[in-house]
Amino acid sequence: MYESKDVCEHAIKQLATHHYTIKPITLISIALKYHIKDIFCYAFRWLIQKPINKPNHADYELLTVPVWMTLLRVKERLELHRRIVACEPPPMVHLPCCQDHKRCVDNWHQVWWNGMG
Repeated sequence: MYESKDVCEHAIKQLATHHYTIKPITLISIALKYHIKDIFCYAFRWLIQKPINKPNHADYELLTVPVWMTLLRVKERLELHRRIVACEPPPMVHLPCCQDHKRCVDNWHQVWWNGMG
C-alpha cells in the first residue's frame, strides 16, 4: 500500500502530532483509507461531542455509511444515558457553615429541575 515504511511512519507521526489542526471528519477519512486505528479513534471520539449538523455538505461525503450509522447510534445512546442520569439530581454536599440542610436540599432540587435536569 505504501511506497516506503519510513514515509508511512513519518506521515502517521505528523497526523498524530497535528491532529488538533485537522477536522475530525478529514482525519476519519484518512484513517479509513490508510487503516490508522489510533487516528480514527481520536477523531471519532471528538466527532461524537459535536452537533450532527455542524459539518458542511462536502464533509458528509467523506465518511462511509457505516461510520455515519455508528456515529448516530452512539450519539443516540449517549443522549439516552444523559437523560437517565438527569432524572436524579447529584447529591448535595453541604458546607460546614450551612445551618439549614433541608432548605439547601430543597433549593438544590429546585435549581436542578428548573434548569439542569
